[in-house]
Amino acid sequence: MGEWEDHTWHELNVKYPEEMYNFNRRADLWRVPGAETAQQVVDRFIPALERVARAHEGGTAAVFSHGMALRTVLG
Repeated sequence: MGEWEDHTWHELNVKYPEEMYNFNRRADLWRVPGAETAQQVVDRFIPALERVARAHEGGTAAVFSHGMALRTVLG
């Protein structure tokens, strides 16, 4: 989350309303200094999911992450 770390959602909504909109609705446009872009999240997340899938082929596995990463990958 880069420079957004250790700030409340309220603080971020007040200080960065446009970026909060992008964070919640247009991850492709979201940019915060020091944070991964949506594409970087996908580039890191998909190979990790593929490794988990290969390690549990034919079985069941649970993967946990934060909401934006999940929304971005599922989108």
